[in-house]
Amino acid sequence: MFAHASVESSGAGRHGRIANSSRRVTAGVVAAASFGLALDQGAFSPGVVAGSALAIWWALLISVTLGDWPGRAVPRATLAGAIGLALLTAWTFFSFARASDGGRVFDAGVRDLFYLGVFVLVMISARRGEARCWLDGLAIGLTAVCVVALASRIDPSFGTGAFPGSRE
Repeated sequence: MFAHASVESSGAGRHGRIANSSRRVTAGVVAAASFGLALDQGAFSPGVVAGSALAIWWALLISVTLGDWPGRAVPRATLAGAIGLALLTAWTFFSFARASDGGRVFDAGVRDLFYLGVFVLVMISARRGEARCWLDGLAIGLTAVCVVALASRIDPSFGTGAFPGSRE
């Protein structure tokens, strides 16, 4: 009886360690992405947005091609949000016809593609019950940004030249 219980607990423990490892990786990736984008002037430059959007859409393309699409139904509210962002993106690009500055319209459209890509990437990669590790990653990333901001406020020479957009 005890041998059977120990086999079950070791299997559950192994599965639990794998699940915890997966959660830590997810939190780490979210933390690194939010920290990196925040340090790069908040990802406000069109080049950063375009590069990030391109990377996200390539990740989505590879994920769908390799069959990593989730085998679960997407909630209607989430799908409605994705459709709304897609319509906003289309509307922004259709604004070329009446815009006086096509470059600004293009930048806004690329930014909308970035938002749509992030939304869809999270939509297909997040699993039920993983919201906590995503929020943990955001909290870690934003805390790191706050620490860097505080350190640079206390010592203005902190990080000079080390971070993108820092003043030398």
